Amino acid sequence: MKVALITHAQSAVPAWVISALTEAGVTCVGDQCPNSGAIVRLAHDADVIWSYGTHHEHTPASWREVIEEALPDLKQCGAILRSGSGTDNIPLEAATRHNILVVNTPEATAEPVAEFAVGLMLAVGRQIVQNAVALRSKDDASKAPRPQRSLVGKMVGLVGFGHIAKLVANRLSGFRPQLLAFDPAIPASDMQAHGVESVPFDQLLEQSDYISLHCPLNDKTHHLINESALRKMQSSAILINTARGEIVDERALIEALDEGRIAGAGLDVTDPEPIDPGNPLLNMSNVVVTPHVAAFDEAIGQRLWQFSVEALADLAQFRWPRSYVNHVQPRWPLRERD
Repeated sequence: MKVALITHAQSAVPAWVISALTEAGVTCVGDQCPNSGAIVRLAHDADVIWSYGTHHEHTPASWREVIEEALPDLKQCGAILRSGSGTDNIPLEAATRHNILVVNTPEATAEPVAEFAVGLMLAVGRQIVQNAVALRSKDDASKAPRPQRSLVGKMVGLVGFGHIAKLVANRLSGFRPQLLAFDPAIPASDMQAHGVESVPFDQLLEQSDYISLHCPLNDKTHHLINESALRKMQSSAILINTARGEIVDERALIEALDEGRIAGAGLDVTDPEPIDPGNPLLNMSNVVVTPHVAAFDEAIGQRLWQFSVEALADLAQFRWPRSYVNHVQPRWPLRERD
C-alpha cells in the first residue's frame, strides 16, 4: 500500500514512523503540498492520502477545497487519513461521492481535550484567572471577585457524545453532577451506560448550568449556538467550547454576555483563529479564552504519529480502522478488527 503524506516533507517524518510503516507493508512518500496540483503529482498513484495537522498555508476551509480539487485525479485513492479528531479540513462529502473512506484518530487528542474542558469549567466558574490577575496587579486584591460557581451537583450538558464527551463525563464523576447529552447519532443506551441522560437539544439548553460543546463542525452544527439557542440558556449558565469556533455565533455570544443573559464562557477555539486582538471577548471578566491549545500536552506528537501508524497498518492489512467518519466501502475489501 502506498501512502502520500501531503502536509510534511519526507525528512520531517520520525524515523520510527517510517520503520513501523515499512514493517506494516506501507510505503510512504511525503511533501508539503501548497495546491491541488502538488497533491496530484505526489499522490497520483497513492492508495491513501494523509493529512497530518493543519496545513500551515491554509485555513481549514481553503485546505478542504485544495484536497477536493485534487480528488478526481487521484484514481488509486481509497482513503484519506486525517491525524487528529476534527475533519472540517477534509472534503467529507466529496470523498464520500468518490467512495473514499475518511479516517481520523480521535484517541490521539481526546484525553487532553477532555481534561482541558473540565479545566475551563473550573477556571470560569471559580474565577481562577480573574483572581490570579488581581493578585499580580497593583489593585487591591481584596476587591477581586470571589470564586462563585462550584461544579458539585450541577447540571452539565454535553453537545455531542463522542470520544471526548465520554471522557469529560468520566472526569466529572467526582463532582457528582447530573449529566445530559444531545447527540442524534448516539443511542440513548450508550449514554446511559456512562451515566448520562439523552435529551433533546432545547431541554439541554434550558436545564444545564454548564454546556460543553463536543460535536464536529459541519453544515448542521455551524452556528448551532446562535442567538436563539443562547436565549434558551439559563442566565447562570456557562458555555464551554473546545470543539470548533464556528459552532458558536460569536457575535450573538458577545451580546448574550454583555446583556447578562448567560454567566460566562470558556473558549479554546474562536472564529476566526487566531482571535482578533480587539475582540471584546478578551476584555470580559467572565470569559476565559485560550489559543486552541487543549489537545497539546507533552505526548501529543507521539500519540498523533502512533495512532496514524495504527490506522495505516489497519488499512494495509485490510482491516477497518479504529475510527472513520463516513460509511463507504473503499476500493479494497476490509474485515473487522480483531
